[in-house]
Amino acid sequence: MADGLQISDVETGNGTVARTGDLLAARYIMWLSDARQADSSDAYGSPFKFTLGTGMVIQGWDEGVPGMAVGGTRRLVIPPTLAYGDRGVANASGV
Repeated sequence: MADGLQISDVETGNGTVARTGDLLAARYIMWLSDARQADSSDAYGSPFKFTLGTGMVIQGWDEGVPGMAVGGTRRLVIPPTLAYGDRGVANASGV
């Protein structure tokens, strides 16, 4: 994409397709560019719930999740401008 967001489906789901305004529950792992794991939904014991396209999550998720189907796995490579920018990641020491 022109804004630097890279989207690739690792496994295509066969369920309902995510659209703006949908309430979603997602399992995720966040990796930093130096290959350190920064965060994971597994650390909290349940999937992360959010409403797509409402600014509840970083812009990279709001742009990269629409079109993903339930049961799928998607890899998003999100540039800092669509994530946390200069403020960085609070849990960058790892999970």
